[in-house]
Amino acid sequence: MYLKMKKVIFTNVIVVLLSLTAMAQNKKVAVFDPAGSIPTATRDMVREEISSVIVNTPGYKVLERAQINKVLEENKFQMGGLVDDSQISDIGKRLGADFALVSTVQIMDDGRYHFSCKLINVLTAEVEKQKTGRSQAKNDLLDIVSNVVAEMFGQLSNKSVVNNAPAQEPSTPKQNKSGNSNNPPVKNTNTNTVSACGLEIQGSDLYTEKTTWNSDICPAGWRLPTRQELNCMCREQNKIGNFKSNAFSNYFTGEFDNKGKIYIRSFDDCKESTENVKTEKAWIRCVR
Repeated sequence: MYLKMKKVIFTNVIVVLLSLTAMAQNKKVAVFDPAGSIPTATRDMVREEISSVIVNTPGYKVLERAQINKVLEENKFQMGGLVDDSQISDIGKRLGADFALVSTVQIMDDGRYHFSCKLINVLTAEVEKQKTGRSQAKNDLLDIVSNVVAEMFGQLSNKSVVNNAPAQEPSTPKQNKSGNSNNPPVKNTNTNTVSACGLEIQGSDLYTEKTTWNSDICPAGWRLPTRQELNCMCREQNKIGNFKSNAFSNYFTGEFDNKGKIYIRSFDDCKESTENVKTEKAWIRCVR
């Protein structure tokens, strides 16, 4: 009886371990060519921009382009135009994907772009997420693509981002050597907002000085930008206005690496780095 119980326990442990391994595996995403009347070179750049965002999102990986082309050829599928979700699901199953991402790029009458994309669950053929964006100029299509896809996958991977973030300390303010509590600095009362990078952006920094990160630092309905969004904001900082651009003018993103370090970007040169979230102070600009 004892040996039998040991065998059952051992079997159950193996089953649990295998289940955890399967859960830890990256979800496979098949990225298809965007539909729409755009040049081939633009189509390729949009597809690669989409793939780049997904590859850099924890928990996901992109299927090789050659693998997708092979399945399309073997099954005589044509991806030059829009197809229904069930057909996309069928293609995804043949590829062994978990999700299929399809997109459309349309050129509007004023020469600007309208970009839309949707993520289809291959198993259920249901649309998991769908996002759209419009370019602000004739030459910022890739920025819009990057921001829209980053927002889509940022929402999908919220759990993995939270799990990578360090555990929060109790909310009771700490006392420093002078006896004053280490509360965040004074909030800026400027309520102006700016539209850029496919976002609504606060017109000035949230606080009047640098502060440390916490999980609910932005007001309700607002959030810290993704890495891609902050990159765009840095490039468009003159248009958006009121950023600090001197040396060490770091701004927080809302993303962490797999070691629990937060991504920041310096607005004097737009370079990205990671820092210890418990000690690093940076400027805060929230978006929605």
